[in-house]
Amino acid sequence: MSDAGKAITAEGPVNPENLGITLPHEHLFSSWGPEKFDTPESAYERKLAREPISLDNLWYVRRNPTQHQGNLRLESMEDAVKEVMHFYRAGGDTIVDVTPKGTSADPVRVRGVGRETDLNFVHGTAFYTYDSHPDRIGDITIDELAEEFVSDVSEGINDTSVRAGIIGEIGTSGDIHEQEKRVLRAGARASLETGAPVSVHPPSNRNPEWPPSRRALQVLDILEEEGLPLDRVVICHMDQSKWLGGSMEYQRQILDRGAYVEFDLFGHDLYFAHAKDAQPSDVDRAGYVAELVEDGYADQLLLSHDIFLKHLLRTYGGHGYAHILTNVVPMFDGAGVPDEVVEQILTTNPQRMLTFAKPQ
Repeated sequence: MSDAGKAITAEGPVNPENLGITLPHEHLFSSWGPEKFDTPESAYERKLAREPISLDNLWYVRRNPTQHQGNLRLESMEDAVKEVMHFYRAGGDTIVDVTPKGTSADPVRVRGVGRETDLNFVHGTAFYTYDSHPDRIGDITIDELAEEFVSDVSEGINDTSVRAGIIGEIGTSGDIHEQEKRVLRAGARASLETGAPVSVHPPSNRNPEWPPSRRALQVLDILEEEGLPLDRVVICHMDQSKWLGGSMEYQRQILDRGAYVEFDLFGHDLYFAHAKDAQPSDVDRAGYVAELVEDGYADQLLLSHDIFLKHLLRTYGGHGYAHILTNVVPMFDGAGVPDEVVEQILTTNPQRMLTFAKPQ
C-alpha cells in the first residue's frame, strides 16, 4: 500500500498537517569516531579532551568541539528527553532525526523519547561520508543498497519496527567519493520506489574557490541522472561558511533547480583557523533567509540546528533544540521577514517536504 500523501513518523504514517512546527535536521543519539575526532596537538589539550565537559573547560570545547572525545557522543536518554522538552515547551511539535547508520543511530530510543514527551519524531536512513561506511558498502551493488533503504522505509530500520520517514542524511566529502556517489544513486532509486524525501550533507571542503554549496550542484546532477525530481531533495548546511560573503548566488542555483535549501546550523559559531574561515552568525543567517524570501524562494527554505555535539545542548552550555523558536525568530523580525512567512518556513515547508510522493 502506498504512503503517498502521508508523512512517516517513528510511530507510523500520519497526516502531514499534524506535524506542526518542525525541525528537519537534528540528532538525538549519535557517536562519532575517527572521521570526526581531531587529535589535539599539545599534551595539555589532549588532557582537556579526555575530561568531562564542565564550566572549567567549556571554553576549550566550544572553540575545539571535535577535539573533545565526550563531546562527540550523544548517548543519554535522560539528556535527550530533557533537551527536547525545551523545544516542546517553546511550541515545537516534530523533530527529524537524520542520524546515519554507523554513527550509533538508535531509532527505537528515538521513538521512546517521543512516547515520553508527546513530540513527533521522524527518523532517517542513510550512510554518511565514505570514511564512516561499513566495508560491505563497497561490496554490494547500487540496487542492493537501494533495496536496503526501501526496506528501512517500508518495514523498519535495521530490522526494527521504526520506519524511516526520510532517506538522509546522506554524506558526501570534499571530492565526492565513488562510494558516496553509489549511496546517492541508491537513495534516489529508493526514493522513487517509496516516495520518501532525500536529505544530503553536501561536500564541505573549506575552499574559497569552490565553496561547499557550489559542490552541491554535483549532488543534484547525480540525483537527477537517476530520474529523481529535485523537489524531493533537501541540501543541508547551506549556512556554514563566511565565504558566502552575503551572496546567495549558489543557494539560488540550487533553489532554481527545485531543491530545498536548508539553513540548519543555527546556534553554531566557529572559526576554522586552518582555513581562515568562519561560520556566519545567526543574525547573518537570518539576513540570508530574508534575502531569499525577498527573491521569492520562501517555499523552499528549511531551518534547523543540526545538534550533533554535546556542547550544543542546554545541559552542557549550548542553545539547545528550542534556540530557533526562542532566540532566532526575533532576528527574522529584525531582518524584515513577515511572521506568516516565518510560520510557513517552520511549519508548512517541512510538512510538504516530509509528505511522501506517489511511488514511480
